[in-house]
Amino acid sequence: MWRWSRRASERKSGRFFAAKGFTREDLKRAVDVIASDPARWIKTMATEEYGLAPAQRSPPRAAVRTFMAFCAPLLTYLFTGSLTACVLGTGATFFAVGAVKSR
Repeated sequence: MWRWSRRASERKSGRFFAAKGFTREDLKRAVDVIASDPARWIKTMATEEYGLAPAQRSPPRAAVRTFMAFCAPLLTYLFTGSLTACVLGTGATFFAVGAVKSR
């Protein structure tokens, strides 16, 4: 099981803020504030270390998108009756979704 360690979090977050140019006093204060709360530290590390942007997700929108992703290959197969067309249509759909999301 994973356990949060304040000392380890201070070392790791200290490296990120030192690289950003924080002075010694500001660095200590920033690390103390962030490391005092495990949830805040996790959000900071996700943003700083992995480059993940905090995103608000909508469950209904996710459900609609999942259903649409299910419908694309199904409709292709139903209208053409060809497995090859289904595979090509699915590949084209995945390519289009990836192209849109990469912007």
